[in-house]
Amino acid sequence: MTRLAGEAEMFDSIAGNPDVWGDGATRVDMHCHSSASAVSRLGVQRTLGLPECATPPEEVYELAKRRGMDFVTITDHDTIDGVMEIADRPDVFVSEELTARFRGESQAVHVPCYGIDPEDHGWLQAHSHDVELCAGYLHEREIACALAHPWYAVGTPLTARHRRRLAELFDVWETRNGSRAHELNRPAAIYVATSDGTGIGGSDDHAGIDIGRTWTEAPPATTPAEFLAHMRAGRVAAKGRQGSAAKWAHSAIALAARSLGHDDAAVIEAPDPQRVMLMIQRVLSEGDSRFDPALRSTKLREGWMRDATGRETEPHSRINVMYAGRITREKGAELLADSFLAALEHDPRLHLVLAGEGPEQERLRERLGEHATFLGWLRGHGLAQAYASADVFLFPSSTDTFGQVILEAQASGLPVVAVAKGGPLTLIEDRVTGLLCEAGPALLADAVLELAGSPLLRRS
Repeated sequence: MTRLAGEAEMFDSIAGNPDVWGDGATRVDMHCHSSASAVSRLGVQRTLGLPECATPPEEVYELAKRRGMDFVTITDHDTIDGVMEIADRPDVFVSEELTARFRGESQAVHVPCYGIDPEDHGWLQAHSHDVELCAGYLHEREIACALAHPWYAVGTPLTARHRRRLAELFDVWETRNGSRAHELNRPAAIYVATSDGTGIGGSDDHAGIDIGRTWTEAPPATTPAEFLAHMRAGRVAAKGRQGSAAKWAHSAIALAARSLGHDDAAVIEAPDPQRVMLMIQRVLSEGDSRFDPALRSTKLREGWMRDATGRETEPHSRINVMYAGRITREKGAELLADSFLAALEHDPRLHLVLAGEGPEQERLRERLGEHATFLGWLRGHGLAQAYASADVFLFPSSTDTFGQVILEAQASGLPVVAVAKGGPLTLIEDRVTGLLCEAGPALLADAVLELAGSPLLRRS
């Protein structure tokens, strides 16, 4: 692990060195979106009624040029409509972000395809059900392509088998995505640094605020075709800014503001401003207390557990597994109990803490007995304190399209175990920001036990 981390740092230092290609280096933001990406693929945006992007193609072009990009492209999801509006300019090349699936499986990846024409676009869309066919087409026609944000779950999370095959299909990976934090870009950077691959960068901008702030740099090129030839030959480096939670929040607010001000209701259904503000307030209003180190102090944990259970508890002997939300069958109450009890058989330190109420509450109280504490509905400081006093967050629901409590747990620095379906897929990077599992008691129990047994994994 130390060796790989060192190599990743070495890679980052090379990719971030402005003198690699000299003063005449060519820069292109290789991953940005326009208003042609009208249908949102992110759960948080769908929940709020926001589009994928609301930046007109002309504005994408102007921002990219203003920020020093030599050539411009747009990688909208599965469409070239946006980039075709500006394709008559000599410094623009046509691209798209292809959603390609493994044949017969639910796993999918995003593959930016660069310098294509409408015929290429049509063929790729017609065969997008088979990523291997698409990769063969791209390589046969010498079309520059890459694997975007390789550790992001587009649909069902990728397995090690899928990633091994992707490493064989694509030798160019996106190692610097401007909408993702350094920690989320790092796995791809490690792979490229240790496998002699090629890394590229792009802003992945959806709100018109970060275009041209993350880019791919190559030796001097006079045409888009020459630049893409450099990319295919591996003569490129990922440059510019990494992402962050604050940057993501800025983009979300900017996108909401654009959408709320849109004049054409037939194109975009404006989101409810109250729902936008509710999300922002719930995630951020208790931020100071959630990150207060005192909330994780031994004294607090000991006092909270004594008050909750009515008996003395040695704080270091207990691993608190938390659930927050309605205690109902559709929220996975039975799966919650089954998973926790299965884990408890292997680790008697576990204790389940439930913040919420519902019709299944008494049934779970009977099943769990002294191994669970029911806190009822909490809000404000009390809820933040409960999150901060837990060790693992367990989310058993398979029906949520978003999962607000996952964001609240993550904002509290609490590792999450969740069912790999619906909203959690857009909020959790599997084994990077949490653990995703199929909806089975044994699998969820194993994930809880893995986190319970490794303080280092919980912190990471």
